[in-house]
Amino acid sequence: MGASAEGRGSGMSQGRPRGGPVGLDPRHVGVLLCRCGQETVKLPGLDEGLCLRCYGAERSAYERRMANGNHRGVAADVAGDTCMACGGDDVDADGCLWWCNHCHIVTRVAYPAPYPGLPRPKGHPAWLR
Repeated sequence: MGASAEGRGSGMSQGRPRGGPVGLDPRHVGVLLCRCGQETVKLPGLDEGLCLRCYGAERSAYERRMANGNHRGVAADVAGDTCMACGGDDVDADGCLWWCNHCHIVTRVAYPAPYPGLPRPKGHPAWLR
């Protein structure tokens, strides 16, 4: 896998364990720029790593497309740049988990990627350990 592929959703190409998306390589979280060019990647998108704002927008659009074709309800987009529970904007993610530092809600958006021996990203809140 080339250097450009590593920065653009490298975890996504490694398969989907247990039927869910694979998280980002922890070395890329908070380091590589999102496709918008304004924020760093925090969560895996459909094709590449995304910042929280782009993740929320892509996820909402995906859910609407799926609902139109399958006649089902639209899932709530919990992981975004604001907290759906408290409305706070002190939120963060580590490539697999999304959390709000204000109300302490946590949700898994992807399964941990198979990158053995790599530490969790710095900035992970102490209350989440």
